Amino acid sequence: MNRRIVAIGLTFILAAAAAGAQELSSGRMRVRIDPRNGRFTVHYMAEVAKRQFVALLDDKEARTSFPTLYLDQRAIKLGETPEFRVSVATEQGGALISYRSSTAAVTQRIEFATSPGAAAADGIRVGFEIENLSDRDMQVGLRYLLDTWLGEREGSHFILPAAGALSGETLLAGEFDEAHIVSPGSGAALYLPLGAPATKPDRVVAANWKRLSDAAWAMDVNASRGFTLMPYSINDSALALYYEPRTLRGGERRSISMILSAATPGAYAAATPAGPAEGAPAGTIAIAPSLDMMADLIAARKLLEALNAALAAELPPGAEELAEFESLLGRLEERKAGY
Repeated sequence: MNRRIVAIGLTFILAAAAAGAQELSSGRMRVRIDPRNGRFTVHYMAEVAKRQFVALLDDKEARTSFPTLYLDQRAIKLGETPEFRVSVATEQGGALISYRSSTAAVTQRIEFATSPGAAAADGIRVGFEIENLSDRDMQVGLRYLLDTWLGEREGSHFILPAAGALSGETLLAGEFDEAHIVSPGSGAALYLPLGAPATKPDRVVAANWKRLSDAAWAMDVNASRGFTLMPYSINDSALALYYEPRTLRGGERRSISMILSAATPGAYAAATPAGPAEGAPAGTIAIAPSLDMMADLIAARKLLEALNAALAAELPPGAEELAEFESLLGRLEERKAGY
């Protein structure tokens, strides 16, 4: 029994250490990035005392939220095509995800954002820089599909400041006045500013996730449709932010910035850009070890220390100690799958 616990404890420590390169955390935020495709999940620490995290986007499968590049009449799901090589690296202040082909390069930066008045990071900034590597003009645009889920549990998928709760597919386009959109939740809400200091999208579509995912680019919005697509996708909502194609000359770049936050809706309303419209929101940006990973690592080490002490004393642990060891081991084994 002791040897089995020691072996599993060591395996857990090694697995946790290996996974650390793919995880960033700061303040109350945690981001995990899949190095194979650049997709990520984002969590907010809703209860600090209990260190309880809430996923701001559906985290069952990171692939369900993704960027689509529009490149000269083609819609390309970044991270899913061999045409664009993917690389993921951590850097000072965040993570850098690169998608590169012979004609275009997309650099995606993930940084932690602190809303005005907040004491610690309560969101992330996702910035894109798209460069035309060719010597000819190209039409370049971006769509970001966000697989939202918090509102699905609440029965109110999205809320707009003026329109209120959305009952079905909705399109915002042109010079719309809505300053933000919220996916409400009981433990935390996802708040997306639709203007400065983020880049204002040309269009915002709220619809069923599969409907949006299956659409290569644009989708015909039907206000009579809800957020279910029978029989495949039940009560499954999503948002798509569209930055419509525009001409990029050879060597020219286009910058786009968005903010995903758990701050109080409207927190960025009075904020001003840090530079151009694509500038980052003011606030602390930092990388720190994962809070929950570090806690699990400490728990595993304490378990090993307790077992080593029992072995050194040549005294078998009592029934109460064994029960405690088994309970801790069970919790660690359950969480190990997340790494």
